[in-house]
Amino acid sequence: MRKRYLGILLLIISVTLFIVIKGSIMDENSYIEKGRIKYNLGKLEEAIEDFTKAIELNPKNAETYNNRAISKSKLGRQEEAIKDYDKAIELDPTYTDAYFHRGVSKSDLGREEEAIEAIKDYDKAIELDPTYIDAYFHRGVSKNDLGREEEAIEDYDKIVELDPTYTDAYFHRGVSKSDLGREEEAIKDYDKVVELDPTYIDAYNNRGVSKNILGKEEEAIKDYDKVIELNSKYILAYFNRGIVKNNLGRAEEAIKDYDKVIELDPTYEKAYYNRMKSKSNLGRKEEAIKEYLMHNK
Repeated sequence: MRKRYLGILLLIISVTLFIVIKGSIMDENSYIEKGRIKYNLGKLEEAIEDFTKAIELNPKNAETYNNRAISKSKLGRQEEAIKDYDKAIELDPTYTDAYFHRGVSKSDLGREEEAIEAIKDYDKAIELDPTYIDAYFHRGVSKNDLGREEEAIEDYDKIVELDPTYTDAYFHRGVSKSDLGREEEAIKDYDKVVELDPTYIDAYNNRGVSKNILGKEEEAIKDYDKVIELNSKYILAYFNRGIVKNNLGRAEEAIKDYDKVIELDPTYEKAYYNRMKSKSNLGRKEEAIKEYLMHNK
């Protein structure tokens, strides 16, 4: 009788433990799902709370640390995010996305030391997945920022090999080529960008800069005109167009562009200075200097 009672008791304990364990797993998944929903709704702090509760229930789930890290990163809390990515990688050393996102967080810190470390993370992500386009892209951006333009170009080359429609790769390859003084090649990349996306404003602006460097001033003005057509508040296009027009002896038109820059951003110091130079070129030197000095009081 005693053995039978003991057997029933052990059975009850086993069933109870199973229910508790199963309940914990369900709770963990519930918190994870809630966290994902809140993340997609932009409720990042609440998403972090849910992922934290899921981690408390199961501290061995690498994906949950990764999800919490992404949420923290979105809030600009990169140092905290990196710690979560560290944990995710500790739990799963083959977690490709964790390496990639940790690299992005390190890059976002904006310091050279972290940029170098970020490249190592992108390297690892690519080692684990040689088709990881975003890892090539971010590695290219980091290399360009570090002055390693030739290496950056190699990464952008790989991207367009994997995906010939990846507009950002053509654009950034153009930037790297321009940084190296290879303006004709840069223009070809910007041409490809606007072919793929006729609304890609930065490509028109950068192409205008490259054309101006090559002495193609009228073509440059057309590119700046296009930028302004697409976005009438794009300050840099007015400023750049003003420079080209002034160099062509069209100082009155240049002044109008600098006026527009100052209207859009009254703190744009270079626009005041360039406007003074244009007015001086028209023989209005006294007016130009007086106006400039009044601004700098």
